Amino acid sequence: MSNDYERRFSRTLAPYMQAVSIVECNDVFEARKNATSLQLNSNCLNVDRINEFKAVKRVHCELRKEWLKPLSQLPNLQHIQFTLPKMAQVPSLKILNGIRTLVLMCNRHQDQLAFLRGLKSLQSLCVSEANAVTELNPISSLTGLQELYIDGSVGGIGKVTSFAPLSKLKDLRFAVLLVRSMEKTSPLRHLQKLKKLEYLYLAGQFARDKEELDRVLEALPLLKKIEFNGGLTWPKTRRRW
Repeated sequence: MSNDYERRFSRTLAPYMQAVSIVECNDVFEARKNATSLQLNSNCLNVDRINEFKAVKRVHCELRKEWLKPLSQLPNLQHIQFTLPKMAQVPSLKILNGIRTLVLMCNRHQDQLAFLRGLKSLQSLCVSEANAVTELNPISSLTGLQELYIDGSVGGIGKVTSFAPLSKLKDLRFAVLLVRSMEKTSPLRHLQKLKKLEYLYLAGQFARDKEELDRVLEALPLLKKIEFNGGLTWPKTRRRW
């Protein structure tokens, strides 16, 4: 990941990249009432009373259906990091429609992202290890997104049908797309509509078509270069070591 990304972005809009002081709990009442960041361990007790902790802004926990309603009642909650279950079906997260940032860890067992629909306030979304996800259509409804990180793996081996749904994300400023596209012709053309895009990091597959990369850069006035996993950049694609 580039130093530019970490310096210009992670300190402001990507809380999942920041080191934080977090209170680890086997029982919610182990935390102080003024705690702002909680990690709820498996089978944590008294999660149904977590709304008594009014200062909480960040929660890390397993995604458990019975915990969604209590989490939705936290008045200042902004950031959630969920570890997803080892099952294909994930309950809708719409009840959490006030959160701004969402991190989904261990997404390897899900093949769709429909459970994201309805998160109207979401500004930052990280979907990690989305190996089986092929459709990005549910993400198109998250029109407030400013940052999107999605990987099929660190090597970008996952494939999506198309990047077309991302063209609706008019406020998107930072995009890390470590997935490949099944489209054979100009798969990046859909990104040319993202006029606010400042940072783009792609799977190495896309470094080959320099003409298409030039078209993307020409269409996006705020985007000065494109980066790729493996240490490549365009223009003047080169290895950094």
